[in-house]
Amino acid sequence: LQDRVDRMIDAYDADFFYRHRRFGLGTDQPVFVVGLPRSGTTLTEQILAAHPDLRGAGELPDLGRLAASVMDRQTALWQAAEVLAGKGEMASRELAGKYLEALRAGARKKRLRISDKLPLNFFQLAFAALLFPEARVVHCHRNPRDNALSIWMENFNPEQQWSTDFEDLAFYRRQYRRLMMHWEEVLPLKILDMRYEDTVADLEGQARKLMAFLSVPWDARCLGFHRNERAVQTPSRWQVRQPIYKSSVERWRNYRSYLPLLDSAFAGE
Repeated sequence: LQDRVDRMIDAYDADFFYRHRRFGLGTDQPVFVVGLPRSGTTLTEQILAAHPDLRGAGELPDLGRLAASVMDRQTALWQAAEVLAGKGEMASRELAGKYLEALRAGARKKRLRISDKLPLNFFQLAFAALLFPEARVVHCHRNPRDNALSIWMENFNPEQQWSTDFEDLAFYRRQYRRLMMHWEEVLPLKILDMRYEDTVADLEGQARKLMAFLSVPWDARCLGFHRNERAVQTPSRWQVRQPIYKSSVERWRNYRSYLPLLDSAFAGE
C-alpha cells in the first residue's frame, strides 16, 4: 500500500491535472463522498439527501469499474488516470457519460447534485478528476481510535484484511491520510472537510456548511435526515434512522483497558 501511494503521489501532481484540464465533462452534478469506512460518510450523505434538490445514490461501484475498464494486464488500477490520459479527451468524455448514466439511474430530473458515497473512492480521485473536473468531493473523517474501533467491530469483506488488526488499521490510515493531503494540494476538484465530531456537536452549522459547499439554498429538512426513508445499505443504516447522538464520540475509551493495542497503535495521533 505504501508503495502504491508513493507512486500515485509521484504520478499525479498539479502539472498532470493542468495538462489534462480539457478532459471530461463540465457538469458539476457529481459529488464524491470519501473517507475511511465508518467515518461519517453515511451520515453526511443522509443529511445531503434530505435536501429536495439533492440525491444520495449510495455506494456505487461504477467509478472503480470504469477505471478497471481502461486497464490491461500490464498496469495496476492506480494507473487508470495515466492510462486514460493517454487515450485522449474523447475517451474521457465517453467514460464520464457512462458514469453519469449510473449516477442518475432512478433519480428525478433536475437534481442539482447527486452523491456517490463509496468511501474508498479516495483512491480513484485522479481518475474522477479527468472525468469531472468540476465535481465536488466531501472528505469525511473522525477520531482515529473511534474510527478504527468501529471498523474493527464490523464484519467487512475478506478483501479488507487490514480492518481486523489495529496495527494494520493504523498503517492503512497513515497511507490514506498521505494520499488525501496530496489530493488537497493538487486536484482541481473542490474538497470540503467534514469532521464527524463537528457534525455531532453542531449539526445545523455543519449541514449549512455542506449546503453552501454544494451551492444549494439552505433547507431545514436537512436537520431531519433521520426521517428520510431512502434505502441505506451500509453498516450505519440503523444509526442514520435516529436523531444525532454523541455516544460514538470518544467511544474507544470504554474499551481502553480491554484493547490496549487500539491505543498504542495510534500513539501520537
